[in-house]
Amino acid sequence: MFITANGFEPGTSVFRSLETATHTLHWLGLIYIDGVQAGPASVAKFADRAARDLPAAAASAKGNFFLTMHDKLSGDKYAFVDGSGLVHAFYSGAGVSSSFLDLVATERLGTAEINPESIVEFLHFGYLSFGKTFFEKIQRLPAEQIARISPSGQLSLIPKSGCGIDIPPHSSLEQFLQNFIASAASERISVDLTGGIDSRLLAVALQYLGSGRGVRLGIAHHAAPCRRFRNLAAVYVPVLRRSF
Repeated sequence: MFITANGFEPGTSVFRSLETATHTLHWLGLIYIDGVQAGPASVAKFADRAARDLPAAAASAKGNFFLTMHDKLSGDKYAFVDGSGLVHAFYSGAGVSSSFLDLVATERLGTAEINPESIVEFLHFGYLSFGKTFFEKIQRLPAEQIARISPSGQLSLIPKSGCGIDIPPHSSLEQFLQNFIASAASERISVDLTGGIDSRLLAVALQYLGSGRGVRLGIAHHAAPCRRFRNLAAVYVPVLRRSF
């Protein structure tokens, strides 16, 4: 997906859309707001909140997603990703896109514009830090900020509300999972058992909180197919998807 001052371009992405009296929204991935069904219902709730307080509304949206919004009244366009940055989006003077390569093509960048330091960092560490990409003109959109494109095409970043790591959580882990289960009741939940404590604890927690019959478990290809993981899945989740 690509959003510019001129409008929205879907590209090759599989996206969903919602139209309200004041906003047009497009999104990729899973988005939900606590207590609201994931998908269109949560996006409609977000749009209602965004009309009053966009930074707070963006901070309340959870999941793994990329969302764009056109404000019909002001003409402004906005884009942001989930608070954990699980979905990547990129921005430059040309706009905001969920595809790094589409943005490179739009900016007409080539090998001459590649940043050598970024290449070295990527080869040495396996990633690029602080939102950098291989081109100085293109940056990764920070998870804690919202990109705004004015009608004149000027791009700026707006911080979301309450996204600092120093801010205490609003709910316990159990309440967080209960809210997620309530919102994602109609979604397929997939948990890959990698062999660590995190995925096993999450599988047990989802079952304990009443979502067991909607969970699909798999053992990741890089994890040894240990008997204890198979037993865990058989005991705690009725349906097991083996992928090893």
